[in-house]
Amino acid sequence: MRMAKKSIEWDMDMKILSNKVVMRQIYMAFGIPCAFLFVFVTILNLSDGVSSFSEYFTSILPILYIIIGFIVIPIPIILIFFRNKYPVTFTLDDKTAMMQTRKKQRERNKFVSNLLIFLGIFAGKPTAVGTGMINRNNNDMAVRFSMVKTVKHSEKDRTIFLKVNPFEKVYLFCNETNYKEVLDFIKNKVKKNTQFVSK
Repeated sequence: MRMAKKSIEWDMDMKILSNKVVMRQIYMAFGIPCAFLFVFVTILNLSDGVSSFSEYFTSILPILYIIIGFIVIPIPIILIFFRNKYPVTFTLDDKTAMMQTRKKQRERNKFVSNLLIFLGIFAGKPTAVGTGMINRNNNDMAVRFSMVKTVKHSEKDRTIFLKVNPFEKVYLFCNETNYKEVLDFIKNKVKKNTQFVSK
């Protein structure tokens, strides 16, 4: 861990498949669009007056295949391209908390994103193209301490979650020695009315 007078910085090679927070975020990224698509097709079927369950099931079968694919596909990608590790650098300074993907991993991310875009275009799958385009620029996350509304922390998992709103948030994964130091640093930087929740 590297420290400066008004900042804390440390590197972490996160295990992906064994990290429940990371896996939850991955499946949320895939699952939420699929859920919206599922609901949309269901509404269309109801408005068209689908007469039987078998007819309805046939209409949603392609979506079920997509959902199953999104559940299964990430695992070999994680093992082959990411080697079940995601190297990041966490930085806390006077104003912000940031998670940055390290350079070598950025190159892997770019390759995987371009592969998703290519396969999506080749297979006529706009969802794969969209996922690849989103992931190309999704290497860093940061929040300003002055905007943080909630801090959820777990000493057991050594994780600290800073939330501004549902779309602006960052997870900090601490190492064996710096969890308390990082938490104390955050307490001194966020507003006094920030809610702290111990998990």
